[in-house]
Amino acid sequence: LYLMSKANGTVYKVVGAPTDQEMHLEVYHMYQPLWDELKPEVKQKVSMGNYERLFDAANKKVRAWEAEHVKKRTTLRTLSEAVIGLSV
Repeated sequence: LYLMSKANGTVYKVVGAPTDQEMHLEVYHMYQPLWDELKPEVKQKVSMGNYERLFDAANKKVRAWEAEHVKKRTTLRTLSEAVIGLSV
């Protein structure tokens, strides 16, 4: 699979992960005209707002699951006693 940069005409052989910074930035450059047209509040919602909303909600769900399912925290002492019978 090959990818040609519209910005500079460079042809890249795509075999997996990008091999250099220019390949990483290619999509960024492709979307630049769209970003230039967006209002600042829309840019913020798309670039940071979604991240904050999704990760904040996920963090609450994870903590709720932990509170329900993790009854006792394992300490070094209890782990040592359980695994090798060592009293620390």
